[in-house]
Amino acid sequence: MNMERALSAVPEPPEASGDPEEVTVDEVADDPGEGVEVLLLCSLLYARGPAVRRVIDALTAADFHSAIHSALFEAISELVQAGTPHDADMVLNHLRRQGKVGGHKGSQLAQALTTATVAGAPAEAVEAYAEAVLAQAYRRGFRAAAQTLALIAAEAPEAQLYEQMCVLGRERRDATERLAAFRDGGLEP
Repeated sequence: MNMERALSAVPEPPEASGDPEEVTVDEVADDPGEGVEVLLLCSLLYARGPAVRRVIDALTAADFHSAIHSALFEAISELVQAGTPHDADMVLNHLRRQGKVGGHKGSQLAQALTTATVAGAPAEAVEAYAEAVLAQAYRRGFRAAAQTLALIAAEAPEAQLYEQMCVLGRERRDATERLAAFRDGGLEP
């Protein structure tokens, strides 16, 4: 097949309509920034001191887009909270003791740990990576709230619409305050 024929098989991109800055919900990717999660995990494996504790105290496993990264963060957090070394060998040992390295998921955990171990993130950047992960989770939360609100609008009884919207709003306000507290150098409120 020649190049012209191959290119003719590629559909033309849709014509832009309206404001070029306008983005619809459907055009937003789930989370292209899982790489920063790997960098945070790498940095956590090598970082020591109060910055590690601050990151562990401020983030939760739910802040990670990747379930595998979330599981690694939980393992590191458990070791830090126990006052145990949290380098890659100790994380793998911790996962092995919990029976989490077997099967397909265990293989994924081990591979993700290896990837994080060699990612090359500097230990002193752990708080910067944590802020980036937290900011990504913050944005995902707004996207999820918008999707939930659309579902509520379509399905909830009218008498519950306003209160359910307020619940979502309070959750987003709490997330806003949490991100601001981390950026201001404090811990999660």
